[in-house]
Amino acid sequence: MTASYPNAYRQWTTKRNYLDIVWAEHMNSVQDETSAIQQTLGIVPQIATANPGMVNPNHGTVAARIQHVARGEQIPIFRGSTRDATVTPGVWVRPTLRADDDPFSMSTGTGIKINESGLWQITLKCDWKSVPATVQHQAARLLRLEINGDDVGVRNVIEEIPQNRAALHNHLTWTENLAKNTTISMGVRTNTGGSPGELIYNAYMRVHMVRCHPPGEGGPIPFEDIPDVEPPPQVVVTPSTKQYTIIATLYPVGGTLDHDYSTGWTAGSPPGVGANIEVVDSTHPAFASSPYPKFNSLAEAQAYANEKRQNYFGAYAPRNTYTYSGAKYSY
Repeated sequence: MTASYPNAYRQWTTKRNYLDIVWAEHMNSVQDETSAIQQTLGIVPQIATANPGMVNPNHGTVAARIQHVARGEQIPIFRGSTRDATVTPGVWVRPTLRADDDPFSMSTGTGIKINESGLWQITLKCDWKSVPATVQHQAARLLRLEINGDDVGVRNVIEEIPQNRAALHNHLTWTENLAKNTTISMGVRTNTGGSPGELIYNAYMRVHMVRCHPPGEGGPIPFEDIPDVEPPPQVVVTPSTKQYTIIATLYPVGGTLDHDYSTGWTAGSPPGVGANIEVVDSTHPAFASSPYPKFNSLAEAQAYANEKRQNYFGAYAPRNTYTYSGAKYSY
């Protein structure tokens, strides 16, 4: 027989001693359902065999393993710090970090080596002790992120002034998709004049995995191959095929041009308003929506524009004739 589980529950009947005959089919159905349950749960389902970081804890029961995952306890984390460390001005220093919390054994002494490819969030912080010489010279305090020992350009810089000397710290947070065995460290530095001697700081690193993910910038494309479709041919308007028309322009004096591509103007212009009629060619975005006739030569369009200026504006007609070519006006 075919097992009902996991697609449905098997309906059972209760057997009575001395009254009901137990046939082989009854036991076979129990075996079928038991086998289906085993195949659904898999082998040693209480043991996490593919946790991030290749840590495979035995939770004892499936329920305990589910709770462990629901609480996110399988996600690799690291917390490290150094206290009362010193740095010589003008030199980058990579602090040695004490592993305050390192359940996945990722510490390298100066940072961590991540144990799983995926999306990681990194938080770095540095607190500085201010001295009179650094305040006087407005020392620059710098903190940087290092990936595989290299400066990757992720930095935080603060300039020391009397107003911030009591809470002088650098802080940065960075999230990136990183491959397994990538090393993460931090660099600290002070740029200042004078001779303040060695400077004291505290440094902190917090790192945790957000989710598993294949290595690489942003991971793989989340869909199938992009169709290789040629873009449509670009239409280039050559001078021999250009046409010309006009558009009416009305704008507040001293304001921004406001084009009206669909209507003309009555004679004269309202007080405080400037006006113009522009000659444009077929490369202008308003060419198609202009209600005026289209001409094959610039001279014809200019003559038509002059006629409209006299009809619309009379003595107030602008002196300049504007033409449009490509992305710029000429007059």
